[in-house]
Amino acid sequence: MTQLRNPVLRGFNPDPSIVRVGDDIYIRSMVNAGTPWYRRAKASGTGRIQAGGVERDVTFAEAAADIHQTIDDAYHAKYDRYGPGPVGAVVGPGTAPVTLRLLPRD
Repeated sequence: MTQLRNPVLRGFNPDPSIVRVGDDIYIRSMVNAGTPWYRRAKASGTGRIQAGGVERDVTFAEAAADIHQTIDDAYHAKYDRYGPGPVGAVVGPGTAPVTLRLLPRD
């Protein structure tokens, strides 16, 4: 099981990045599909996330193809205040392949 903490893993890379769209939670790699957390998440299909004082077991699922612009908009709303660097790393057509939907496991 992969354990993720929002928003930063140990080290200097602010990866992964998590955002909410409606009732759904999405996670994107700010680097690429080769990052260790992303490879483990894809391989195991399950993980544990901690955010906002809540800790949950989750299943990682592919994001629907038609949701990516809405996810980009949510990232802009969350991160634009930090300047173009952080938000630029998690929006745009290149981010669709490294976007996962988090589904709570009961």
